[in-house]
This record gives sequence, structure tokens and C-alpha cells, in this order.
Amino acid sequence: MTIEEALRDYLSGRTEITDLVGERIYPIVLPQGVLYPALTYIKISGAVLHDVDIAYPRFQLSSWGDKYSEVKQLAAAVKEVLQRFKGIMGSTPGIKVSQVVFINELDFYDPETGTYHIPADYTIIYREV
Repeated sequence: MTIEEALRDYLSGRTEITDLVGERIYPIVLPQGVLYPALTYIKISGAVLHDVDIAYPRFQLSSWGDKYSEVKQLAAAVKEVLQRFKGIMGSTPGIKVSQVVFINELDFYDPETGTYHIPADYTIIYREV
């Protein structure tokens, strides 16, 4: 299982997230014609300590929607389930995560599409096998 698969499995299994987006959790970009709110994730750094097999990639999880309040609620839910998470992430066998660290988030609005967007960065520290 990759860390991307583990992250998606973990988010898909949390009612704090699925109550807001259902199954609308996508890698990298939103599909055309997506319903809102929705969530995307992308690995933006793949850092690894090769001598001890510790990985600490940085992910950006982006909350998307046409209502600011829904996007803020989704970003808060993502932060709630990820910040300081320690344990098995993903389905069996999963990946043993030492800790998830919240880095930063920003608020954006695209007046052409009427879309709100909150990208938030997290580092996931885990042991590679």
C-alpha cells in the first residue's frame, strides 16, 4: 500500500469527512463537473531519510466548494482528523504513521468560477517498509 492509498483510505473511513463530501475525495485534481464540496490530495514533497527508512512527505489537501462556510467546515474537519494523528493509516495492512503534522493553510476565491478553495499542507511521518 502506498502512502497516497493509505491517506485516501483513512479519509474515506472518517465520518467527519464523508458526512461532508461523501466519496468526493480525489487525487491531484477535481474531475470535470464535480459536485461540491469536494476534497483533493497531492504529494508535493517526497522526503525520505534513507539511512533509517523514515519518510516524511508533504501533502496538500485542498477543500473545494461554492460556499465559503462549507469549505471552511471541510478544512476544519480535515485538520481535526489529521493533525497529530498517530497509528495505522489505511486498510489492512496499512501504514504505521508516527505523526501527522499540520503546516499551513490559506483561503482562496476564484471569481471566474465562483469557487472557494482552502489548500492545507501536512507532513506525514512514517516508516517505509
